Amino acid sequence: GMDAVLERRGVAGYAYGEASAFHIYLTTPSGPGVRRRADLITSDAATLKGIPTSVVMAVQNGFRTRGIELMSYTGGLTCAAHTLFDAADTIAAFDDLMGELAGTVVATL
Repeated sequence: GMDAVLERRGVAGYAYGEASAFHIYLTTPSGPGVRRRADLITSDAATLKGIPTSVVMAVQNGFRTRGIELMSYTGGLTCAAHTLFDAADTIAAFDDLMGELAGTVVATL
């Protein structure tokens, strides 16, 4: 759902993860200047962990103000205790957050 939000909003980034772990990779307006989200996909750890601190803090604080705490950096976990409502609520909060940050803190395509 998070990746669909990024696609719909035209944000230069993507959501990824395995099993119950998720991560969000975002670029800044002065980032790599790509035209397609697919061109950002990488497995290079330095790139994935190279999100500027200002972006990481904006994402973490933006989620917090919406009642959601990330485990670390720009990622988190889901588990069997999370209901479909919890997942939908988190995606809605992410959508609202990306609307707030798109074009200023994070790059758009």
